[in-house]
Amino acid sequence: MKIGVYVCECGVNIAATVDVEKVAEQAKSLPNVAVSRFYKYMCSDPGQELIKKDIEEKKLDRVIVASCSPRMHEPTFRAVLEEMGMNPYYFEMVNLREQCSWVHEDKVKATAKAVHMISGAVERATYLEPLEKKEVSVIPRALVVGGGIAGIQAALEIAEKIDLTISELVFEVVKKLHNELGIINDDVGCVITSSNDFNDGSI
Repeated sequence: MKIGVYVCECGVNIAATVDVEKVAEQAKSLPNVAVSRFYKYMCSDPGQELIKKDIEEKKLDRVIVASCSPRMHEPTFRAVLEEMGMNPYYFEMVNLREQCSWVHEDKVKATAKAVHMISGAVERATYLEPLEKKEVSVIPRALVVGGGIAGIQAALEIAEKIDLTISELVFEVVKKLHNELGIINDDVGCVITSSNDFNDGSI
């Protein structure tokens, strides 16, 4: 197994608190790591090209990027692997920005933590298995559990688009309408039947 580790400076977002050069250097000694580099912006086109070049030349079969939140750039790096003919799920991401540099002021301790985080990612990467995307059919129905004010409002809005079932005892619905809106029992029917969604049988 050959793992590539890439540590991002993220401008000063990471580099101001984490010694990325030292982190990349220490990552080289981790098991199965074939290459470890640091770069100013790994998500940039030059940063992505750096990963592509190593995948081709060093025959990497796992890639780790230590940078920002996976929510922001995990799809970016998975696309890099896919473009190079690798399974995109052979990728592991370490969130150094939110979970390390932004929550620490001591550079020595933050750097040590970054090394530990990458060490964990390297270990996880050895167990990654290829996954394939697939499409499954979806039944256009919904279930709303609870007939409180929020449940009834959700039911009314959902029923405009798809078939809906609402799960709640009628007594509980009546009681909640009374307690939360001050609606007396005689008016409950007016509240419910005033909506065409209820009248047309979609709920």
